[in-house]
Formats: sequence, C-alpha cells, structure tokens
Amino acid sequence: MKGPLNKAKTEISRVLIASLFSCQLTSSVAQTSVASKTPLEVVQAFRKMDSAGERLTSSGWYKASQFFVKSARPTKQLFIYVIAEHEGMYVNTWHKVLNQQRVDVDYGAVGQIDSSGRFTSVVAPSLIDVLGLPVKKLDPPFMYGPIRCFDQYIVVLTDTHWEFGPNGEGPREAKGAPEWRIEHFPYQPRVTVNTAIRYLVKLRDESSNATIKRNAANSIATLRSLSQKPTVQKTK
Repeated sequence: MKGPLNKAKTEISRVLIASLFSCQLTSSVAQTSVASKTPLEVVQAFRKMDSAGERLTSSGWYKASQFFVKSARPTKQLFIYVIAEHEGMYVNTWHKVLNQQRVDVDYGAVGQIDSSGRFTSVVAPSLIDVLGLPVKKLDPPFMYGPIRCFDQYIVVLTDTHWEFGPNGEGPREAKGAPEWRIEHFPYQPRVTVNTAIRYLVKLRDESSNATIKRNAANSIATLRSLSQKPTVQKTK
C-alpha cells in the first residue's frame, strides 16, 4: 500500500510544481510584454501633445489623462508655462525602483502666462500651487527666462488608474493590463512660444474684457520677439 501511495504523492507534487512554475512564467511574461509604451515613450507622447497646446482646451485636458495614474479636472483659471521649441529627454538610469522609472526632461523655460493673458518672464516660482490654484503673492528668489530648466517625471508600471467618462464624469478607478503611467499630474500646461502666441491671439480677439485684451496684445508683442530662437541661459 505504501508504494502506490508514495508514487501518487510524488506525481501530485510534480504536477503542482509544474503548474506553479507555469503560472510564474506566464505572470512574468505578462508583466514584461503587455505595456504598449515604454516610460520614455509615455513622457514623449504627453509632452508632444502638451507643448502643442492640446491641454488649453477642455477636451484636450481630459484626453491627456490617459498618460497618468490619476489626473484632475480642468482648472477654473488657466495658467500657462511657456517653453522653447526644443527639448532633450532621457531615462535616468540612477533611479532604480521596482516597476518605476524616472524620465528627465531638459528644456528652455521662457516664462508664464496668467489667467488674464499677462506674460511674465518669471519661470520660478510657479504662478500656481500644487493643487492648481493661483498663488496670491510670489516670494523670492525669482528665476527669469529664457533659461535652461529640468523636469522630472516618475513613471510607474500599474494595472490601476483613474479615468474620466465621455461627459467628464469621474474620475473613477479602472483596472486593466499593466501600463506605464506618469505618477504626478501637472496642472500647468507647458506650451511652445508659437503655441502661446496662437492662444493669446484667440484670447485677445474673443474676450470682451478690455484688460484681458490689452494684456494679451502686450504679451503677443513680447513673445513674438522671442519666437525665432530664444537665447537660453545655462543654469549656474
């Protein structure tokens, strides 16, 4: 009796071990093959649409949520960060965390535009806080553009994110195949000088507020002088 019983136990153990190995292999393959974009590609895609001004509209703002773990609704007052045309982008290989990578973006910061269409060459501090609300008073030290700056994006591999519905409802939690998504959502669109000019022309022509019209016109004149190739200072 012991012989057949031991043989049966051995066979069961072999099957269980084989099944466990198969599950682990399948899981490993899934983790490495399902992500449709690399962390660098995710950030590149987001920065491309952002610099082109897509987040200056409500529909574009919601569209950008696809790149993030959790995004937010459009702010009531729009504040814009103006950048030079060219950007450098690379994965920081020193940042080694499981299922997480850091993408660094090197760009020329030119200035900011507030909700009334007024341009300022102050690139830091930001005109808005971490929740996207206007800062009542900017405190020094100030940094002025054009100047070389860096952004850091933490990109995580996750099967959970929050998304908005077709009519802007939500955000609601959604699960699916693991994808690389940007962890922190930036409230201030980063647009090129030419995109900023197009936005200001539209604001000037469509606004009924005299102050906004005047601010936009002045900002257009300032930015047009920078629209060729802004001279970017190197940070010390």
